[in-house]
Amino acid sequence: IWVHTAPENLNKKLLLVIVESWGVMKDKRIQEALLAPLVAKNEYFDWIKPGEIQGSTATVGAELKELCGLDTRHYNLKPVTTGFEDCLPAQLKQRGYSTAAIHGSVGVMYDRFHWYPRAGFDEIHFSETDSWETRCYSFPGVCDREIMDKYISHAFIGAEKRFVYWLSLNTHALYDKRDLHNDLFDCTKYQLAEGSEVCRMNKLHAQFFNHLAETLTKPSMRGVEVIIVGDHPPRILDQVEKEKTVEEGLVSRVHLRVKD
Repeated sequence: IWVHTAPENLNKKLLLVIVESWGVMKDKRIQEALLAPLVAKNEYFDWIKPGEIQGSTATVGAELKELCGLDTRHYNLKPVTTGFEDCLPAQLKQRGYSTAAIHGSVGVMYDRFHWYPRAGFDEIHFSETDSWETRCYSFPGVCDREIMDKYISHAFIGAEKRFVYWLSLNTHALYDKRDLHNDLFDCTKYQLAEGSEVCRMNKLHAQFFNHLAETLTKPSMRGVEVIIVGDHPPRILDQVEKEKTVEEGLVSRVHLRVKD
């Protein structure tokens, strides 16, 4: 698998998506329900492999792990100018790939405006770099659906060798229900209290994966190999609710390739 390393005979089109707060639910039916939109489109894919891995404690830590195989003890990355040379985008750039990173928040958050280029990204997009139309609430920034529609679905058109990295945003704690525009998840079916943090979080994840499935099956995405991985287990303020519903220290992952 090509996360943070670039083996030989790598696919020409690669998309890495780190999904905010996508952990592992103890109720496996919920895991299946969230991935159902992707599984339902499996005729579009050469393969689709779900799984789970050890989860990081913070979003930027997960980024450094997945992109670079690095660990960090602090998140003040602006002055850190070395150590990024072996990150996946830098490796791919040397092999002739164009490299792009996109995130719906501001570039100063965790110094991404500074360290993304050092990690090997030629092209970077944040909320302030492009003329976006939407703004979501769970964490202030561009809505994931707009990034999928305006950027991800067009990112590979005409590209010979291309790597795109996207860090999602709208499934961030505190899981604001104003970000829910397509309610696809019935919490009561899984004995989750309607309106609870875990309920809102899963509704937002269900919305996200439904839109992502639609995006990945567009003709412009043919031949793209995709890794989708959670950054860290979800933050849930109600500890009793969290212990009852969320696996500790794990995040979900899916690996697939869209048919050419």
